[in-house]
Amino acid sequence: MAWRLVLLLVAMTVGLAAGSGVATSRTDNASRMGASPGLGRTTIRLHGAPVAVAAGKEGVFVLVASIRSERLLRLDPVTGTVRSTTALARVGSDYGGVAVHAGTVWAAAGSRLFRITARGRLVATIDVGGVAASVFASSSAVWVTRATGKLGELVRVDPRSNRVVARIRMGGGPDSVVAALGSVWVANTSPASVMRIDPETNRVVARLWPTDLASALAPAHGLLWVAGERLVGLDAKGRIV
Repeated sequence: MAWRLVLLLVAMTVGLAAGSGVATSRTDNASRMGASPGLGRTTIRLHGAPVAVAAGKEGVFVLVASIRSERLLRLDPVTGTVRSTTALARVGSDYGGVAVHAGTVWAAAGSRLFRITARGRLVATIDVGGVAASVFASSSAVWVTRATGKLGELVRVDPRSNRVVARIRMGGGPDSVVAALGSVWVANTSPASVMRIDPETNRVVARLWPTDLASALAPAHGLLWVAGERLVGLDAKGRIV
């Protein structure tokens, strides 16, 4: 029985935060649901498992993995038509992320970070090591979480030089990463925690336990929202509000 990844067009209407939009699934189909009642649903054959998805002005970008390859697809947000396919690796992975910022797409897959134009042209490949789990992009930095042994890492990449400029030790199982409220935030799965990093010093300044099974982060309305066994809002200092 196939699971389906649903891309809501309403997300394109209200806009997504830069670098946001990571979803995980095990399927070879993606379903696009209309934003208005009665528009119906279109199923898009991907020929692989969608690992991550992000939306931008240029389209919807889906990281797709199979036994033989890992690819980035650019979908038309209205019709669901595949507009471009970018080959990334010969071996697929169950982990990875996609982020879109200022017309550039960043895809983290395997041990590498790929810089891709909005039209699907690969322009840079950056070795981050380990197994990439998530990516967040801004004008000043691209942040990638990766697993390595018992401890994970947060890798900082300079988008101007396409080089790794910092590696920051995390807890076990670093997953979602976002930059918001003057800090960089990483959700760890083992143990379930949220780490706050100062982007000026590239150092962990706080470790928080706002909820069990913290796995997803999103900034909205002046707070950082942490999804776990419950939804929790944090202020800039990491205090629950």
